[in-house]
Amino acid sequence: MSNLIFSAIILFSLNLKADIFDLPKVQTVANKKYGVSNEITAKFDYLPKDPFSKYVAIGASYSHAFSDFTTWEIINASYVLELASGLKKSLVEEF
Repeated sequence: MSNLIFSAIILFSLNLKADIFDLPKVQTVANKKYGVSNEITAKFDYLPKDPFSKYVAIGASYSHAFSDFTTWEIINASYVLELASGLKKSLVEEF
């Protein structure tokens, strides 16, 4: 049985041909009507760390695109604010 599988693999692999000198060709999936040169991103995150505290994060970033393949994120700023739950306060007061 294994000889049959091995000979089938050899038989079918003889038809596979690859030229090692073929360079990959870059092709576009869809032509873009407008190019991107500057991009501004705003973000808002909610981070439930544990039952005692939750965190809210806000941020923004600015990116500049030199071409369709090269982009530089120039600035990325974030701020995190802790939202303390009443559970921590009630445990400290009661115990």
